[in-house]
Amino acid sequence: MKFFTKEWATGFQEDEKHERAVPDYWAYQETISGDLSESLRTFSNTVSIHDALVNIVGIDVGRATVMLELVNGDVQVGYRNLKITYSGVDFRLLDLEKLLHMARDRRTELGYDEIDVSENGRFIHRILSYGSYQDEKCFDVEFHFESFSFAETPRNDRTVEGGRDPIYFIENDDDRNAMANLP
Repeated sequence: MKFFTKEWATGFQEDEKHERAVPDYWAYQETISGDLSESLRTFSNTVSIHDALVNIVGIDVGRATVMLELVNGDVQVGYRNLKITYSGVDFRLLDLEKLLHMARDRRTELGYDEIDVSENGRFIHRILSYGSYQDEKCFDVEFHFESFSFAETPRNDRTVEGGRDPIYFIENDDDRNAMANLP
């Protein structure tokens, strides 16, 4: 995380720097806005993943794709399924262990996120999560990718499905079809 660091999120950052994180992030977003795809710009400006829970993660190494299904929202705005698809994922830069932990620990909530563009022109989505990972109160996961899409659908509550592994490793077309037809 560049702006919303673990130190910032947990209050272990000097006050002046802490207060500057949000305005500095949005000022930075203005500088890269022209480099972002329309879907990333829309996502960055209109969607909040704060307090979201991970319901499903689909990992398709063969097609360099990761799909996250999140459950977000609250009583005031309503609840939603948020399906995010990252395509052209650079798996060398993705900490799969942290991603798997984020999905399997049902107490982990997503916190802040940042959209960025790397020096080589790939997009980056950084997500800070609140939960316990190797004795840390919060941890981050970074997705480096070429394209991005998202879709939201309403739902009745914020409950995530339990009793099954939320991770799907997709290896063939049958797996892809099954993933596409999940509720």
